[in-house]
Amino acid sequence: NEIFTVDVIGSEGVLRTGFNRDVEIRDKQGALLDAAALGVPARESPFKAAYDEIVRYLRGGEAPQCTSRDCMPSYELAFGILESALSGCRIALPCRNRDRRFYAFRMPGLRPTTERNN
Repeated sequence: NEIFTVDVIGSEGVLRTGFNRDVEIRDKQGALLDAAALGVPARESPFKAAYDEIVRYLRGGEAPQCTSRDCMPSYELAFGILESALSGCRIALPCRNRDRRFYAFRMPGLRPTTERNN
């Protein structure tokens, strides 16, 4: 039962991961690739790996592979998705409401029902 799954879609294929699953990587033809051969740690959450990189950086190591500047488009999407889920409306990006707080939750059955230029 997947509660949270992330698909990263690029020109060369798709990476799928989540809290309760291993990383799955497919090329653009849909063939499953060997994640270990591509340097993905076995049985380790990508989220844990990212947090470990941040900790190493804060202790004087190299900068993480993904910096806060790299994450800005994701933050914009996250604000819009959260606002849409909570309001039931379609949200234009960038989302104007920055008062919502992110936390893990499950809201089954929510669908955008009206158009709103927020």
